[in-house]
Amino acid sequence: MADIMRLASVAVFRVDAITAIPHPEGLEAQTQPAPPPRPSLERAADAITRITAETETAGIVDAALDGACRLLDVPAAILFQFDPERQMLVTMASRGYPRTEAGSEIAMGHGIAGAAAALGRPIRVSDMCRLRRFGAAIRDTSSPE
Repeated sequence: MADIMRLASVAVFRVDAITAIPHPEGLEAQTQPAPPPRPSLERAADAITRITAETETAGIVDAALDGACRLLDVPAAILFQFDPERQMLVTMASRGYPRTEAGSEIAMGHGIAGAAAALGRPIRVSDMCRLRRFGAAIRDTSSPE
Protein backbone atom coordinates (compact mmCIF):
# COMPACT_ATOMS: atom_id res chain seq x y z
CA MET A 1 0.00 0.00 0.00
CA ALA A 2 2.97 2.34 0.46
CA ASP A 3 3.24 2.90 -3.28
CA ILE A 4 -0.49 3.74 -3.49
CA MET A 5 -1.15 5.84 -0.39
CA ARG A 6 1.33 8.17 1.25
CA LEU A 7 0.95 10.08 4.50
CA ALA A 8 1.19 13.75 3.55
CA SER A 9 0.67 15.29 7.00
CA VAL A 10 -0.43 14.54 10.53
CA ALA A 11 -2.70 16.57 12.79
CA VAL A 12 -2.75 15.72 16.50
CA PHE A 13 -5.51 17.01 18.77
CA ARG A 14 -6.23 16.68 22.48
CA VAL A 15 -9.86 15.98 23.42
CA ASP A 16 -10.87 18.13 26.38
CA ALA A 17 -14.48 16.96 26.63
CA ILE A 18 -17.14 14.91 24.88
CA THR A 19 -20.71 16.17 24.87
CA ALA A 20 -23.68 14.06 23.73
CA ILE A 21 -25.90 15.88 21.27
CA PRO A 22 -29.43 14.44 20.92
CA HIS A 23 -30.62 13.55 17.43
CA PRO A 24 -33.16 16.16 16.25
CA GLU A 25 -35.64 13.45 15.21
CA GLY A 26 -35.52 11.59 18.52
CA LEU A 27 -34.18 8.27 19.69
CA GLU A 28 -36.05 6.22 17.04
CA ALA A 29 -34.08 7.92 14.24
CA GLN A 30 -30.80 7.00 15.94
CA THR A 31 -31.36 3.25 15.96
CA GLN A 32 -30.11 1.20 13.05
CA PRO A 33 -32.78 -0.59 11.01
CA ALA A 34 -32.84 -4.35 11.18
CA PRO A 35 -30.95 -6.02 8.35
CA PRO A 36 -33.21 -6.99 5.47
CA PRO A 37 -34.45 -10.55 5.46
CA ARG A 38 -32.52 -13.02 3.34
CA PRO A 39 -34.13 -13.97 0.05
CA SER A 40 -36.45 -16.92 0.59
CA LEU A 41 -37.41 -19.79 -1.67
CA GLU A 42 -41.07 -18.92 -1.07
CA ARG A 43 -40.60 -15.37 -2.38
CA ALA A 44 -38.53 -16.69 -5.29
CA ALA A 45 -41.26 -19.20 -6.19
CA ASP A 46 -43.87 -16.44 -5.99
CA ALA A 47 -41.82 -14.23 -8.33
CA ILE A 48 -41.37 -17.06 -10.84
CA THR A 49 -45.09 -17.88 -10.72
CA ARG A 50 -45.97 -14.24 -11.45
CA ILE A 51 -43.46 -14.03 -14.30
CA THR A 52 -44.67 -17.25 -15.94
CA ALA A 53 -48.30 -16.10 -15.69
CA GLU A 54 -47.53 -13.16 -18.00
CA THR A 55 -47.89 -13.46 -21.76
CA GLU A 56 -46.63 -10.06 -22.95
CA THR A 57 -43.08 -8.74 -22.74
CA ALA A 58 -44.09 -5.67 -20.71
CA GLY A 59 -45.89 -7.85 -18.17
CA ILE A 60 -42.91 -10.19 -17.89
CA VAL A 61 -40.55 -7.26 -17.29
CA ASP A 62 -42.90 -5.71 -14.71
CA ALA A 63 -43.31 -9.03 -12.89
CA ALA A 64 -39.53 -9.61 -12.93
CA LEU A 65 -38.75 -6.17 -11.50
CA ASP A 66 -41.51 -6.38 -8.88
CA GLY A 67 -40.37 -9.89 -7.96
CA ALA A 68 -36.74 -8.81 -7.63
CA CYS A 69 -37.73 -5.94 -5.33
CA ARG A 70 -39.86 -8.25 -3.15
CA LEU A 71 -37.31 -11.08 -3.16
CA LEU A 72 -34.38 -8.87 -2.18
CA ASP A 73 -36.49 -6.50 -0.03
CA VAL A 74 -35.22 -3.45 -1.89
CA PRO A 75 -37.18 -0.38 -2.95
CA ALA A 76 -35.70 -0.04 -6.43
CA ALA A 77 -34.43 -2.09 -9.35
CA ILE A 78 -33.25 -1.45 -12.91
CA LEU A 79 -33.26 -3.82 -15.88
CA PHE A 80 -30.45 -3.17 -18.36
CA GLN A 81 -29.91 -4.64 -21.81
CA PHE A 82 -26.32 -4.94 -23.00
CA ASP A 83 -25.48 -3.49 -26.41
CA PRO A 84 -22.33 -5.41 -27.38
CA GLU A 85 -21.50 -3.26 -30.42
CA ARG A 86 -21.37 -0.06 -28.39
CA GLN A 87 -20.35 -1.68 -25.06
CA MET A 88 -23.24 0.11 -23.36
CA LEU A 89 -25.93 -0.86 -20.86
CA VAL A 90 -29.31 0.48 -21.95
CA THR A 91 -32.07 0.89 -19.35
CA MET A 92 -35.11 -1.13 -20.39
CA ALA A 93 -37.27 -0.57 -17.28
CA SER A 94 -37.02 0.38 -13.63
CA ARG A 95 -38.90 0.31 -10.34
CA GLY A 96 -38.75 2.68 -7.39
CA TYR A 97 -37.13 5.67 -9.06
CA PRO A 98 -38.77 9.14 -9.21
CA ARG A 99 -38.85 9.21 -13.00
CA THR A 100 -38.55 6.59 -15.66
CA GLU A 101 -35.17 6.48 -17.34
CA ALA A 102 -35.94 3.96 -20.11
CA GLY A 103 -33.39 4.40 -22.87
CA SER A 104 -30.72 5.94 -20.65
CA GLU A 105 -27.27 4.47 -21.18
CA ILE A 106 -24.18 3.76 -19.16
CA ALA A 107 -20.85 2.56 -20.50
CA MET A 108 -19.44 -0.75 -19.31
CA GLY A 109 -17.10 -0.14 -16.40
CA HIS A 110 -18.56 3.30 -15.57
CA GLY A 111 -20.47 3.92 -12.35
CA ILE A 112 -21.60 1.17 -10.03
CA ALA A 113 -23.90 -0.55 -12.54
CA GLY A 114 -21.29 -0.43 -15.31
CA ALA A 115 -18.58 -1.73 -12.99
CA ALA A 116 -20.80 -4.59 -11.76
CA ALA A 117 -21.64 -5.54 -15.35
CA ALA A 118 -18.02 -5.37 -16.48
CA LEU A 119 -16.88 -7.52 -13.54
CA GLY A 120 -19.84 -9.87 -13.79
CA ARG A 121 -20.51 -9.69 -10.06
CA PRO A 122 -22.18 -7.46 -7.44
CA ILE A 123 -20.43 -4.34 -6.18
CA ARG A 124 -20.46 -3.63 -2.46
CA VAL A 125 -21.02 0.01 -1.56
CA SER A 126 -19.62 0.64 1.90
CA ASP A 127 -20.68 4.29 2.26
CA MET A 128 -24.23 4.80 0.96
CA CYS A 129 -24.44 8.29 2.51
CA ARG A 130 -21.52 9.40 0.35
CA LEU A 131 -23.09 7.78 -2.70
CA ARG A 132 -26.44 9.51 -2.02
CA ARG A 133 -24.72 12.90 -1.62
CA PHE A 134 -22.87 12.32 -4.89
CA GLY A 135 -26.13 11.40 -6.66
CA ALA A 136 -27.91 14.43 -5.21
CA ALA A 137 -25.11 16.69 -6.40
CA ILE A 138 -25.40 15.27 -9.92
CA ARG A 139 -29.21 15.72 -9.94
CA ASP A 140 -28.92 19.27 -8.59
CA THR A 141 -26.45 20.31 -11.27
CA SER A 142 -28.00 18.53 -14.27
CA SER A 143 -30.74 19.97 -16.41
CA PRO A 144 -33.84 17.95 -17.27
CA GLU A 145 -34.04 16.93 -20.91
